Amino acid sequence: MCSLALLFGCQSTTEPEPDIPLPGFAGEGPERPKTVYAVIRRADVPLDESTDDAWSIINEQLVPPLTRGIWRGNGLRIGLLPRNQLDAYSEAMPQPVAFSRILINKSSYPVSILETPRLRSDLRFEIDLTRPPRPRAVETIRGGDNSTLRLLAKIETGVDGRHTLVLTPQHYIPSPLDLIPRDPLEREMDGRVFEELALRVTPGKGQVAVVGLHWPWPIGEVLEEDDADSDAEADQLLLSTSIDEPAADPSDPAAPPRHLTPVEELLERDLPDTAKAPSDASTQPEVNDPKPRYERIASPLATSFGSKLLTGTRIRQPVRTVLLITIEDPPAEPGDAEVSPAD
Repeated sequence: MCSLALLFGCQSTTEPEPDIPLPGFAGEGPERPKTVYAVIRRADVPLDESTDDAWSIINEQLVPPLTRGIWRGNGLRIGLLPRNQLDAYSEAMPQPVAFSRILINKSSYPVSILETPRLRSDLRFEIDLTRPPRPRAVETIRGGDNSTLRLLAKIETGVDGRHTLVLTPQHYIPSPLDLIPRDPLEREMDGRVFEELALRVTPGKGQVAVVGLHWPWPIGEVLEEDDADSDAEADQLLLSTSIDEPAADPSDPAAPPRHLTPVEELLERDLPDTAKAPSDASTQPEVNDPKPRYERIASPLATSFGSKLLTGTRIRQPVRTVLLITIEDPPAEPGDAEVSPAD
């Protein structure tokens, strides 16, 4: 399934990579920009499906560990994906609900590439700005005042000619009064720009920067329907039970709480004495237990900058947003001389 890869063109080992179709600017027609630009492809996928398998294809180690840890602590995740792995990534991702695509020019100001609806006035949550070994530092984000959450992006070019993508979270709070006239781009920086969380990544020509929600789903054991107990509570217990958790003695005060007790033991313990299996193993027929089936089970989604920025509703369905970003050079003009590496 090339649903996501279609945004780039499905990869092939026998054909060259097709040109990426881009939307045109107003009044300019479908031509590409004349300066360096970034293409931001947005895919909204169902919230109740795991993306962990897809993230296993992405190289997150190219992001410095400290910055990566700070972003994860705020519900954000980023890595680099080789373009030749787009088909594999697409196959591992849930079927998208919606696509969209924008592009931004290189500019002295960052621009918003993702923004939430207006935040409710009763919204409160903390954003962690701690950078070890410094002391813990957190700030509280409050809704209201027509504020929103944003992800800002900017392109910087180094002396070596490589282009770096700078991503910065922002709590946008528009200023109601301008005592001094300001440029519209300056006004876009109103509120709190979290420079402490600014992340710099340099994707190569064959790489895609991927930004998504940090919400890992652990692997849990799932009972088959024929073996599952009709009690809904027992079903829920099964989903939250660690597959490696040892059996607990209910009389032991140090035993783990009931919701961490293996389900098989709970079901056996709750049966009447007359319904329990006889203790004589010789009277029991041999049964070949099927191998347990495992799947990723959703853990509670914490309220964080990432969970607010990257989740929402599309077509009346809860979704999470994934951004796939590439940096492109302008096309060479006819007659431009090509410089070889030897020169």
